[in-house]
Amino acid sequence: MIIPMEQVYKTLKSVDDSECSCEKCVEMCANRPCWGIPKDIQRLIDLGYAKRLMQDYWAGNFSDVPFDPDNFDAHYDIMIVSPAIVKREGGSAPFMPFGRCTFLTDENKCEVHALKPTEGRKAKCHHNSSVNLHEYIARTWDTPEGKSVVEQFGKLMGWR
Repeated sequence: MIIPMEQVYKTLKSVDDSECSCEKCVEMCANRPCWGIPKDIQRLIDLGYAKRLMQDYWAGNFSDVPFDPDNFDAHYDIMIVSPAIVKREGGSAPFMPFGRCTFLTDENKCEVHALKPTEGRKAKCHHNSSVNLHEYIARTWDTPEGKSVVEQFGKLMGWR
């Protein structure tokens, strides 16, 4: 069963925001940029941060869709725009998208803290929710709004 989009947004909203900046939380930013919902990333683009973003993707297998080797159409990649890994700004995420977020300063502070994407606002060292934030956020990109932001980013980067 695929979770309806209204439930995805309702579930994401139910996870409390976090203000933690402990070593474990900062390590998240040092290892992989957080993902935002399309609205988060559109705001960063509108404020002139497009060249600090990258195209990423969710590799098409959701926890609520059983893998069926005879139906690959049920498992498809979803394109996403996210804060970039350092030296990937304005480009694409590598196959294994691990590396320091471009917005993490030398002082280990988030440069865009007030605009932090949803995953960064909700992830915490003591994550006590059963919600897979990464997966739920990926689902928000499989919408007309998400596809529009991906298309806009591609045009801004000269890819489309």
